Amino acid sequence: MQKMMKPPSSSSFPSLLRVKPRLSSYLFTLLAFILFAAILYGHDFVFIFRPRLHSNDHTTQTLFSTPVDVRSSTTKKENTEENKTVVTKSKREEEEECDVFNGRWVRDELTRPLYKESECPYIQPQLTCEEHGRPDKEYQRWRWQPHGCDLPTFSARLMLEKLRGKRMMFIGDSLNRSQYASLICLLHQLIPEHAKSEETLDSLTVFTAKEYNATIEFYWAPFLLESNSDNAVIHRVTDRIVRKGSINTHGRHWKDADIVVFNTYLWWITGSKMKILYVSLLYFTQAIIYFALYHFFDIAIAKHCLKFSQIFRLGSFNDEVKEIIEMSTEDAYRMAIKSMLRWVRLNMDSNKTRVFFISMSPSHAKSIEWGGEAGGNCYNETTPIDDPTYWGSDSKKSIMQVIGEVFRKSKIPITFLNITQLSNYRKDAHTSIYKKQWNRLTPEQLANPASYADCTHWCLPGLPDTWNELLFAKLFYP
Repeated sequence: MQKMMKPPSSSSFPSLLRVKPRLSSYLFTLLAFILFAAILYGHDFVFIFRPRLHSNDHTTQTLFSTPVDVRSSTTKKENTEENKTVVTKSKREEEEECDVFNGRWVRDELTRPLYKESECPYIQPQLTCEEHGRPDKEYQRWRWQPHGCDLPTFSARLMLEKLRGKRMMFIGDSLNRSQYASLICLLHQLIPEHAKSEETLDSLTVFTAKEYNATIEFYWAPFLLESNSDNAVIHRVTDRIVRKGSINTHGRHWKDADIVVFNTYLWWITGSKMKILYVSLLYFTQAIIYFALYHFFDIAIAKHCLKFSQIFRLGSFNDEVKEIIEMSTEDAYRMAIKSMLRWVRLNMDSNKTRVFFISMSPSHAKSIEWGGEAGGNCYNETTPIDDPTYWGSDSKKSIMQVIGEVFRKSKIPITFLNITQLSNYRKDAHTSIYKKQWNRLTPEQLANPASYADCTHWCLPGLPDTWNELLFAKLFYP
């Protein structure tokens, strides 16, 4: 008769019983770390595991001229308190929707300009054309007149009441910064000197209206995504690189805003394909391996999390070995706009936050396109273009088509402000040579002023004031 085999005693296999719980501990801690990393870098992981965009051109839809407002019907309703300050629409506006972006420029000496350059200390020296010797002021005397309706009159008092207790942010490049400065100029005279301030820290500039408990802010992020041009002061980089899946790098600074105004265009136009930096899947694998090795030697879990947070940042612009691909401007721009919309969906409460996106601001570098001389540009231009069909080659219709495609497919509440066509007419409104020059001009440049004219940025007061009138109209009349 065979003897029944006894189970091994704890003394027979001491090492086995010691190892098992330790392995379980390692496994539990490893899973905890993966969860930690997923929370911290979840947005990046989405992009790591998603299929990459192909650089082939996509079939695009017809260019749209009217604004695309994809806000849901529920978000269009103002709360009770806000309704008290909103001016009632006219009967005509209720009967017939008006495209405020379709119209013409009319000369108006009675109501223009909306403020004086000398009375607004918040304008950057790159935009103070009078101070820098511009001899004419005609560029200040044009008002945008939509076909079939009138824009509501901009009310600084109404706008400040709207902003009471709120945080408003302009996010994007220097053109968005000029709109930020314009809005400050439109509002600041109603605020006592002791009750307002402005300060800048790195990428963020904050104007505070203390009596209203409100801030109006500008955040420098020319691509919205992380890039090697993110330094707010030193950002003139010829070889521009954008990091895919990186909007949270900047987005963490925007989360509690109540009104957000995005723009991005100018920096994408490089004349060649865009360089996109990827976070390689290899780095994720390395992080897991390093985690297991460090934990085997009983390094504290908190130290691991810090260590692997740094590992996940590999794939940055400073790495000696980088995974970079080239992508068409349209595909790269589509990637950024989708990333922005996804960020808004995940981080903004549509019941509390209004989100706007500003279309491209045009430049005027080729006067031959509007009937001028070959080799000329915006220099010495003093009147708008009166051809209603004019569209400059510097404003890429393919980018407008990308915006139209992405916004039409999206259900995320965002209001599109189409300032491109109306701004295309304003060849006269650029800073040209009448701005602060950061570098000493050469004798050759001085002999040919058109060679250094800035035909991208706009004088203040000027065109960006109209952008804010349109923003005001859509803020109060969604």
